[in-house]
Amino acid sequence: MESGSIPGDSREAANARPGASGNPRPTEINALLGRGTHFEGKLFFEGRVRIDGSFSGQIRGEDVLVIGEGAKVTGEVQVATCIVTGGEVEANIRARDAIELYAPSKVIGALHSPAIFIDRGVQFDGTCKARRANGEELKHLMFLGAFGEYCIVQEQQAIAVPADIPFDRACLIGCGVMTGVGAALNVAHIGHADTVMVIGCGAVGLSAVQGARLAGAAKIIAVDIDEGKLALAQRMGATHGVHANREDVAAAARRGTAGRGADVVIEAAGSATAFRATVDAVRPGGEVVWLGKIDVNNEVSFRWGALMQEERHRGPGPPNKCAIY
Repeated sequence: MESGSIPGDSREAANARPGASGNPRPTEINALLGRGTHFEGKLFFEGRVRIDGSFSGQIRGEDVLVIGEGAKVTGEVQVATCIVTGGEVEANIRARDAIELYAPSKVIGALHSPAIFIDRGVQFDGTCKARRANGEELKHLMFLGAFGEYCIVQEQQAIAVPADIPFDRACLIGCGVMTGVGAALNVAHIGHADTVMVIGCGAVGLSAVQGARLAGAAKIIAVDIDEGKLALAQRMGATHGVHANREDVAAAARRGTAGRGADVVIEAAGSATAFRATVDAVRPGGEVVWLGKIDVNNEVSFRWGALMQEERHRGPGPPNKCAIY
């Protein structure tokens, strides 16, 4: 380490102990740049280091760097694993093994790593809030896992809803509505004569259907494998419904557009089959927006001919790009 030892209270490091699993938790460290301290220069370290203060410069290490809440880090970072649990980071981060980002952190810069995780189904301190009777950890999505009438959240997640906002209005701020409607109104370029196909009619897909209707689409083709969802989609604005297990999705898109294909295809199903269907169903020069997700290690294959029809996938970036959210 250059420029002397790291300033700050070292008692946390001295009291660190391995977790029950044998793997150190993100808060268990060998050295600490404490809250309220400032360091400028070069930091070369071995073992685990945590930064809760202000750092500006170059960081190099062969182990884990934890950037905690209240930290402010600028410069260049090159480590084995970088875990950002809070604070503000404006840096280019290169990690040999993984980069993990947790709320409420704010990160600006380039990320380079073979594995990048944003929320791994644990709490801000890296622990799980629930376990099965046999001790198995239960992971939860987006720090909530809120598919129930009640859920346990940490204090920084609990935001009071003003009394003058009814819950049936406040719920519109949730992920499904904002993502689906936002894709139709702000990402896709839907014209009044366009045909829009929405693949997947869950919360996000149904919101995309409503967004396409708000945008003025002439035809909205809803695609799903559940009859109930298709019926609901048509009540919410879809003009046609296609059962993907009974009909060919791409053929249905061409059948409703004089053989061209849909002008815009929004994918909200989160399956490899749905992703493949988008490029087959869109017309040449049309637009594809992917909203669904699958396992980051899974592969998705496409028919090469579907990508060679002078298609132009437009999104928030430059032309000829496919917008993936």
